[in-house]
Amino acid sequence: MNPIKKLLRWISPTSKPNAIIIQQVMGTLAVIAIPLSLYLALSKPNYRTLVLFAWAVFPSIWFWYEYFCLYPALETSLDEFKHGQELSRNIWAGVLTALVALEIGKGQLH
Repeated sequence: MNPIKKLLRWISPTSKPNAIIIQQVMGTLAVIAIPLSLYLALSKPNYRTLVLFAWAVFPSIWFWYEYFCLYPALETSLDEFKHGQELSRNIWAGVLTALVALEIGKGQLH
């Protein structure tokens, strides 16, 4: 099978185990990215705008991908799925707000 077709099949899983693995990997990466992003924003002012841009754009893309590509394979109720997305959105909004505050204050913590 063509490697691109294999990748597309993995990216848009039709089986619950693959969808769960993708969610677990991305969740782990997000847990690592939060403190790393805050560290970079505080200690490396040159990276602050890049980190802010990444937190503004990439989670939105992830929520879209999760809803349209992963949700059909998860075999969970829509209410349960939406609740998980709401919790994730709240964490995302909190991190984004902290990064915006750092950008406005230029990292000056008193």
